[in-house]
Amino acid sequence: MSNHPDRNRPHRPHVGELVRDHRSGRDGVYMDTQGGQHYLRPQGGGREWTAQPEHVGPVPTEEPQGEPGGGDTRSSWRFGRRRATSERSPAA
Repeated sequence: MSNHPDRNRPHRPHVGELVRDHRSGRDGVYMDTQGGQHYLRPQGGGREWTAQPEHVGPVPTEEPQGEPGGGDTRSSWRFGRRRATSERSPAA
């Protein structure tokens, strides 16, 4: 049992809030609660899934709230790809 007081009560998300489903390890946008289940949807869109309220909590602030590795990795990859394409020498 944890001594941390916030861990003893479920997080009550607001519609549109990015939350973590600790059971599956996925982050999703909170949509609604019906029949005792939280309905979550992937941040970029996609199929909803349900999670028990006790398994849902805020996304930790020390981690990026997007794709794994954060946005810098993705933009660096795109930049590197563009640069690699522009550095090709024409066939002689």
